[in-house]
Amino acid sequence: VSLNGNRLAVGAILGDGLGNGFTDSGEVYLFSFTDSAFSGGVHEATIGRGYAGPKDINLTALANNDQFGRSVSLNGNRLAVGAERGDGFGNGWLNSGEVYLFSFADDIFSGGVHE
Repeated sequence: VSLNGNRLAVGAILGDGLGNGFTDSGEVYLFSFTDSAFSGGVHEATIGRGYAGPKDINLTALANNDQFGRSVSLNGNRLAVGAERGDGFGNGWLNSGEVYLFSFADDIFSGGVHE
């Protein structure tokens, strides 16, 4: 979990992607709030395998047991997410781990880009 101002990122390492097709691939849920008392909470986006909503980010590289979301760090409009059991570039290194970097255009997670 990472909180930055009125925004929150929550990792769900046992998430199976949209449609539950990728066991424990992992997901990250992004929320915004209208004030520092956490009023008006809104689920803005999901990052993971198969998600394709207006602000969602579909990570087709995620595979079974990657555990994306094990660690999350939100800083301004940037987000770093760890996948503890990811297999590296091209899935060449079994369970070596990965870090995914994202940037957003604004405080409500619009224009998300996987760097």
